[in-house]
Amino acid sequence: MKDFFGKCGFNCGRCAAYKENVKTEEARQRGSDGWKKYFGFQIRLDRMYCDGCQTPDKENPVLLDRSCAIRKCAVINGVETCAHCSEYQACMHDLKIFNPDVNREKIEERMETPMPEEDYIAFIKPYQHLMHLDEIRASLDPEDIAEAKVSTVKPRIADFPDDLPFSREERSAFKALYLLITAVESISGSTQAQQVALKKRKEYFLKLLWTFGLFGELKEGKDSHLIIDCEIYFAQKLIGQWNKVALYLNILQGYGVHCELCTVN
Repeated sequence: MKDFFGKCGFNCGRCAAYKENVKTEEARQRGSDGWKKYFGFQIRLDRMYCDGCQTPDKENPVLLDRSCAIRKCAVINGVETCAHCSEYQACMHDLKIFNPDVNREKIEERMETPMPEEDYIAFIKPYQHLMHLDEIRASLDPEDIAEAKVSTVKPRIADFPDDLPFSREERSAFKALYLLITAVESISGSTQAQQVALKKRKEYFLKLLWTFGLFGELKEGKDSHLIIDCEIYFAQKLIGQWNKVALYLNILQGYGVHCELCTVN
């Protein structure tokens, strides 16, 4: 095996599915089992193969994820990796497009057991893309960094109707909700990768808002707010990572929408 980095920073050369590493059924099985153990998903052995995303499209490469927005964005911008792009800081550090949980400490904490060094090298380190990209970025000269081809997509948003047949208080509540949704929908990314990431976050954000509006119970007090329990939350098939949930609840609160997620006893 040798180091060979994909556009997103994955070390393709050491990936369990890279073509040079899956020449035997035993190797494919080991890779599939390792992903199941540490990431919770398993690839069929006949699909444990990837030419690596640096292979040009004209060569019709076999890729594990042909729909990867990161690869598409890098191809559009003509960069070797995300680290070579002028929007790298915005994508990787501001938007945090990549999953920050791909690291040894968090996985060991989740599994409640130390990870063998050989497993870390085989199944975790190759996919610590941000670490790899930061190292690549630090090695580049200014002339190695290409200007991204930016394209902002602006949504078409209708004006708030002023003739709603409701009381002043009700119209005020509806307008506050309109302004919140408008603010969320107006957020736009500059690159393909940013737009895809923001689209997914908007979808989750609006579904979270809908869930609280549909199932939330009003908790009266000095700071009145809506509350739902975890059972309802997970029944809606929303994400379960508390740090992400808390982030979105804080955003809602910033717009004056106070919501709370409580635990089930």
